[in-house]
Amino acid sequence: MALHVGIEYVAPVRAGIVLVAEARELHRGRRTALYGIEVREEGSGRLVAACHGRVYRTDDPVAADGPA
Repeated sequence: MALHVGIEYVAPVRAGIVLVAEARELHRGRRTALYGIEVREEGSGRLVAACHGRVYRTDDPVAADGPA
């Protein structure tokens, strides 16, 4: 369950540009965790967006939408 999500859009992206997102777990506590996500242009590596999200951790599995 998301407790907070903040997204900063750093640069515009033209149609057709391939984007790559990389997520990192920055902190994991007993009940909450903090994640950082960067979205970059493939090839140039130019940062286009950054996100930080804090989640509440549970023992319940999360079902993915669609095939893995």
